[in-house]
Amino acid sequence: MLQLLFDDEGHRTLVAADGHKALDLAAQGATLPDLIIADYNLPKGLNGLEIILRLQKQVQRTIPAIILTGDISTDSLREIASHGCVHLAKPVRAKELTCLAQRLLATSVSAAPDRVQQLPLRQGKDQPSTIFVVDDDRAVREAMGDLLRENGYSVELFADGA
Repeated sequence: MLQLLFDDEGHRTLVAADGHKALDLAAQGATLPDLIIADYNLPKGLNGLEIILRLQKQVQRTIPAIILTGDISTDSLREIASHGCVHLAKPVRAKELTCLAQRLLATSVSAAPDRVQQLPLRQGKDQPSTIFVVDDDRAVREAMGDLLRENGYSVELFADGA
């Protein structure tokens, strides 16, 4: 859902299921992140802050970062703040997250390398893109369809690839 939200805002969004996959994406070198949004509690042994620090070391520059958290200790919140990361408590509102992301991106834009022009998902105000949602879980499929329709897209839902 975060990918849909940020893609709709005009960003190119890469998603990783865990920290190790995020590090692998960065190691491939196809793209350098301008912003990292990570859950604090991640599967497979690394937390979001550890991933952010490793990614910054890997690309050898500071990357603005937002850590989404549920209920964590005060010590963890202090550690997040000490590394210059912004913390948002879950559940987070989409508007709050996108505004914060825009603010962080705007402050780091002067230090960022040349960017590739981002193409919008919409073809124009009169021609919304049609998005096929393919998911075997009916609730997920319908929720994604509702979210996309609310944002002006034409949506078709499918329970399978056929």
